[in-house]
Amino acid sequence: MRTVGKRITFGRRFSREFFHVVHFEGKMRQVRPHHHRSALVELAELNFFFAGWRFQKNKLRAATRNVAANLLQAVRVFLPSRILLPCSPIKFKLLAMKFVIAATGASGTVYLQRLLEQIDCAAHEIHLIMSAHAEQVATQELDNFKIPSRVSRHPESDLNVPFVSGSAHFDAMVIVPCSMATLGRIASGSSDSALLRAADVFLKERRKLILVPRETPWNLIHARNVVTLLEAGAIVLPAIPSFYSRPKSLVDLVDTVVCRILDQIGLPNPRAYRWSAGGRIRRREQDKAAETSRKKN
Repeated sequence: MRTVGKRITFGRRFSREFFHVVHFEGKMRQVRPHHHRSALVELAELNFFFAGWRFQKNKLRAATRNVAANLLQAVRVFLPSRILLPCSPIKFKLLAMKFVIAATGASGTVYLQRLLEQIDCAAHEIHLIMSAHAEQVATQELDNFKIPSRVSRHPESDLNVPFVSGSAHFDAMVIVPCSMATLGRIASGSSDSALLRAADVFLKERRKLILVPRETPWNLIHARNVVTLLEAGAIVLPAIPSFYSRPKSLVDLVDTVVCRILDQIGLPNPRAYRWSAGGRIRRREQDKAAETSRKKN
């Protein structure tokens, strides 16, 4: 009886934490600043799954373990697809994420190329839309523009693609590079093509929409369109590279922008230069420290 009582108590504790996290995640969906919301929601999800793993590890009987497994499977209905599932006591697996990546006729196809190269297309579902002008710019700027084989390409005129409907869940959409003409059409609510309709859907569903314009300088119309999109919930990330990491090549310079895009969509990026708490660390010192840590492990 004593053992059964402990099991019942643990099960109630697990249920309370389960419903607390689901309620917390639902409330956080209403928060406007997307970056704060996503960070807190992921923290709550991680805490919940640690509790779920401890519950499964309690050596309960087969019936109880089946209930726990069903609860862990049912939680995917409530929580986003980026949750962490326990695979072993010290190993966790990131579930596949779904992204829409678009390109328009602005200069900067190299940013699109590097973004596609650094996303694990085998682990995540990637949909690509390129406008006719984007394809022309790609042939002008790059000698060998490559699209990974696992990327699903869609024509701009196809309005039957899944991401043009709010009922289809996607994690984020990135338009890189984004021309000021496309930015203005999105700000005005135009949905004439699959690209514009997808951007409109991401805004109305409060999903992460990232625009990467390269145009410079801006006129007043550009600035007002950017303000409109920021107020609507979009993230405007201009293609402005940084130099404090002392990039050694053009690829390193481009990656300073691509790394910020990966951070925004929540994908890991081991090549990213991170500012340390004690001040600036040079790239060669950071690489040397990483190599030393690799040898020790």
